[in-house]
Amino acid sequence: MLKNFFLSILFLLAAGCTIKTTSRQLKIRWDKEKLARKESLLDSIRNQPTSVSRPNIVLIMADDLGKYEVSAYGATHIQTPNIDQLAAEGVLFQNAYVTAPICSPSRAAILTGKYQQRYGFESQPMEFYPSNFLEYSTGKNASFLGDWKVVTRANYPAEWEIAKQGIPLPEVNLAELMRASGYKTAIIGKWHLGNGKTQIPNKRGFNYQYGFYGAFSLYTPSQKTEGFQNFIQDDFSARFQWDMKRRSTAAIRKNNRVVREDKYLTFAIFDLGNFQRFLSD
Repeated sequence: MLKNFFLSILFLLAAGCTIKTTSRQLKIRWDKEKLARKESLLDSIRNQPTSVSRPNIVLIMADDLGKYEVSAYGATHIQTPNIDQLAAEGVLFQNAYVTAPICSPSRAAILTGKYQQRYGFESQPMEFYPSNFLEYSTGKNASFLGDWKVVTRANYPAEWEIAKQGIPLPEVNLAELMRASGYKTAIIGKWHLGNGKTQIPNKRGFNYQYGFYGAFSLYTPSQKTEGFQNFIQDDFSARFQWDMKRRSTAAIRKNNRVVREDKYLTFAIFDLGNFQRFLSD
């Protein structure tokens, strides 16, 4: 009897490691009427006569840059003369900052011109999700997380739900509007707005893409790259990033194809040689 009891427990534990359950809270459906209205809007823009001369538009986004880390806003511990020059020759916003304190939702708001709460984009797309309660419980109580704490309830999204994460398809974004207006559009660097088939940059209005899809990538191809001194912080997230390397959403991609990049990533992003050829096509 006791033997059968333990066998039953082992079976349940094994089943917990393999059986996936999905949460109804994460079901993602597109509004077909809104999709139709979006396509109608973009078609109307495409059919309008276009001006021969258009200004070039460059949008620069610095990830996780605090307002008071820019000397144009009064920072004294650091000087940012190039950013200050942009503000002096352009526009310095005094009554606006960000719509969210984390990356993805604020990026979504910039591209759509809407508060991200209006279309359910209030948190980050994660790199990995637990697939069952055992994985969730193990992760929630893991000591290696250090100061990181799991505070969300147990949700186990299916792969098709994960693939739909990002800006909802019915939402019109800036790249789609500009492309419909006749611009060539490009995104260089971090995306972090979905990596499913319909959510990658080349499917969301960008002609050209270079960079990575997820929350992060490495500045150098590996920890021991000749000519560079790397430092790993004693933190779970830092160790996770180095362990992940440039795989999955951290891989460097050009137009959705994984490429090998040997340059220091900031320099590679700055070097727009391939992009210039794209513009001249």
